[in-house]
Amino acid sequence: MRSRTAECIYTSDDLHHISSAGTAQTSKVKISPELIHWADMIFAMEEKQVTFIKKKFPDETEKKIMITLDIPDCYCFMEPELVELIKSKVSPYLEQ
Repeated sequence: MRSRTAECIYTSDDLHHISSAGTAQTSKVKISPELIHWADMIFAMEEKQVTFIKKKFPDETEKKIMITLDIPDCYCFMEPELVELIKSKVSPYLEQ
């Protein structure tokens, strides 16, 4: 729910187009080559996700900016603490 929360936070941002996808088999929307090509930056909640994405899609991620946010999977969807954590970690990259 971390990625989905991030998507909801930034969905009304007219300057950025946001989409979320998961790396787990149970993810509603899974990371794909098409999403990687579409993205200018890829934010991952944990380093293990970056490792998985780079290993599974080496050609697609070769020149992509990938940022690890280091946000553990212990929050509920739109939990206020999660919202603030995501904003504090993502905003500096969006302001560049």
